[in-house]
Amino acid sequence: MNFLRFAILIVFFTGCTSLIQKEEMISKTRIPKKFSNQDILESIVEQTYGKKPTLPQNTANFQNMDFVQTFFYIFSDTTLQKLINEALKNNTNVLTLTSKIAQARSSAKIQGADMIPKIGVNLGYNYSDGNYKKYQINFNQNTLNGSLTLSWEMDIFGRINSLRKASKEQYFAAQKDLCSAKVSLIADVANYYFTIRKLANAINIYQKLIENQEKIYQINEQKYHLKLIDITDLASLKTTLSTQKNTLLDLSYQLEQNKNALFVLLNSQNIDFDTTLTYEFEKPNFPNIKAMPSSVLLKRPDVQSAIHTLNAQIYTQSSKRAEFFPVLNISGNLGQILFSNNGIGDLIWQITGSLAMPLFNRTSIRENYKIQKENVKQAFYTLQNSINTAIGEIQNAISDADYSNQNLQNSIQSTQITQNALEATKLKYNYKLIDEIALLNYQNQYLNTQKTLNDSLYSNTEAMIMLYKSFGGMFVFEENKGNENAQH
Repeated sequence: MNFLRFAILIVFFTGCTSLIQKEEMISKTRIPKKFSNQDILESIVEQTYGKKPTLPQNTANFQNMDFVQTFFYIFSDTTLQKLINEALKNNTNVLTLTSKIAQARSSAKIQGADMIPKIGVNLGYNYSDGNYKKYQINFNQNTLNGSLTLSWEMDIFGRINSLRKASKEQYFAAQKDLCSAKVSLIADVANYYFTIRKLANAINIYQKLIENQEKIYQINEQKYHLKLIDITDLASLKTTLSTQKNTLLDLSYQLEQNKNALFVLLNSQNIDFDTTLTYEFEKPNFPNIKAMPSSVLLKRPDVQSAIHTLNAQIYTQSSKRAEFFPVLNISGNLGQILFSNNGIGDLIWQITGSLAMPLFNRTSIRENYKIQKENVKQAFYTLQNSINTAIGEIQNAISDADYSNQNLQNSIQSTQITQNALEATKLKYNYKLIDEIALLNYQNQYLNTQKTLNDSLYSNTEAMIMLYKSFGGMFVFEENKGNENAQH
């Protein structure tokens, strides 16, 4: 009966640490039940798939996709996908975090091993030889002895077990940090890639603009020499031409900057695509987000990392609390002379136990416990900040997606009208109804419309990348049933 009571006491003290549950986490961190602009997201999904969408069989099943596959569904550009795979493999930040995971795994194993008794083996050999002439005695000794030692701190109050659990939570946090870094890396590579494509398109457009503007300037220069126009008209055209050339130089400089930034992410000095060709932007595949519960925030890798860090601090606090109680150590020794001049010796064994607890001057224990309580508070504040940041990023991404969609539609309509007008202008020129300057001016107007469309396509792409990143690379969220721990 006494042994049963002792066992129950051990279980009570080693398992009394409780983590914050999911519903309590949502309440304490003030996660809203609905995002302020969730209706905008529902409207975008409705415009894409309809009110009651009948999705085709080839529609992606996000339930079975990881964050990499999800991104590759949204953006089907094979060149971009190749760059992302290369970055995930070679990026130095990813490699560093992968190394930290290995360290965290080893630390967790070390803490787990502390709960197991430590057994050691000792093997000793002694040889001595003495010749005492005075007593006419020749004495020698040749002995081989071996022993087994055992030491074990019985974790009655859960100090070691709490440290073991804290190490596991730190290991989980390191994994989520790596996942969050990979999502950010994918978004950054895509941003630089599409920025390079946009700049290449803009450079090609400005080269055509400059070509037309030079023709316009040359024609007007001839008119000036014929006294048909004033010097002020010619000066204005020269200023416009110089401005366009300076803009072209600036675009070329920006292109090189973004290429170098992409080199850093890839950990390479080579990008396998031509940065001079005109790129046709494709509209991203917008995911069919049917529902967006507020608990989606707890699915983001950075938020999950903050949760695991908070759990680790809670377990560490539990270990600090256990230091107020006695420490029970058990040690044993089993030894025998394996070989000697006098034969094999008897088996010798010993088991001892010790119970230690500081009674006076417990200041360091008490203050360390207070310090750890503050560490728990700081970890919670970090979690709260991560959730607040996530809410802001998601709501900004939704608004940006809506704005970019509307902007793109306006640019497409404007481009179509301008293109039709350009065809009509060419007919007028062919019938000698307008001169070459009028045709060149309208061609430049059309090129400016193309530049605006290029910017709108880029903005729409960037908005989708931002939405992907704000959701943590995942678009499937299931409500967990029951009072489930937030870390799961």
